[in-house]
Amino acid sequence: MRGKYGDRQVPDDSYVALDDLKVSHVHPFQVTRFAEYLASIYGEKLTVNRGKVHDYLGMDLDFSIKKKVKIGQIKYTRKMIDEFPEPIIYSAAMPATDYLYTICNPTEAKPLDASRKTAFVHTVAQGIFLSKRARRDIQNAVAFLSTRVKNPDEDD
Repeated sequence: MRGKYGDRQVPDDSYVALDDLKVSHVHPFQVTRFAEYLASIYGEKLTVNRGKVHDYLGMDLDFSIKKKVKIGQIKYTRKMIDEFPEPIIYSAAMPATDYLYTICNPTEAKPLDASRKTAFVHTVAQGIFLSKRARRDIQNAVAFLSTRVKNPDEDD
């Protein structure tokens, strides 16, 4: 990545992601110096990642092409699907299917047990995060499901 630093360009190899910081400087040595300073404070708890591709807060930041950054959440989405505790047996062409907003009669609803409710709430929270960044097409479905987190049932 090349960015402005005063009147100078930042060289491609002079940036690094430090834990939840992205640090860059016109001189790569200054980035190293700053990383060493942080290491003197945080010790083993500090992780330093150098390179062109970084996983940052669930987003993949790819600086491989000069003057461009590619941002994606494919790995986050895949992990979300893989960690879902129940089998996903079909897919839908659209996130908001016809039956999404259909709620069964509360007297007939079968509430989820505690572990399944926790998984449901967790997945809805992940969906909210994903829908605000990479998958705006799922916002309606996630918004509806977020109204169901208090008392989810088998239909949810």
